[in-house]
Amino acid sequence: MDDFFGKLGDTIVSGGKAVGDKAKELSDAAKIQIDIKKNEDILTEEFAKIGKKYYEEHKDSEPTEFQTIAATERQIAHLKQQLQDIKGTKICPACGAENPADATFCSKCGVKLD
Repeated sequence: MDDFFGKLGDTIVSGGKAVGDKAKELSDAAKIQIDIKKNEDILTEEFAKIGKKYYEEHKDSEPTEFQTIAATERQIAHLKQQLQDIKGTKICPACGAENPADATFCSKCGVKLD
């Protein structure tokens, strides 16, 4: 009978170790996936910076894509102005904070507003 319980105990211990090992593997995999995502986000951000810099340097050359970007930027600016008008606010040009339309200075950074 002692032999039975000894084998049962060994089986439970080895099963517990296997579960623990699997949990560690899953945890390690999750950490690696998070690191991969962070690095992919860095790449995306850096590629966006390169693209924006290239656009700024070549926007007067008039490729079709640049015309689309310029038109989209104008549309976004127009929509943002409409939103500000509806909300009765204005955006600080220095820090981007939203302020009441009648504010003279930015409530976040203190810069003088138009």
